[in-house]
Amino acid sequence: MSSGGSRPKRRPDDPRGGARPGAGALVRRLQLDKVAGQELRILTLARRALTGNQAITPDDVAADIIHAAWLEYDAGVEEAGEDAS
Repeated sequence: MSSGGSRPKRRPDDPRGGARPGAGALVRRLQLDKVAGQELRILTLARRALTGNQAITPDDVAADIIHAAWLEYDAGVEEAGEDAS
């Protein structure tokens, strides 16, 4: 009995098997140590309490933190570029 799944691609012109376009994972998992995980959990609970939105996930909080850090970094790069001109 086979284990299922897609059939392997045998030839370049074989339409069967192979990767599906857009089927890759969109979310990458971070490996956090115990302290960072607890801190993220606390920040998530605090954000839920502040907004009243219980659907907020740790992924949402982490993405917001990363985005805020990116905006800060980008502003610093632009400022440094203007100073060099």
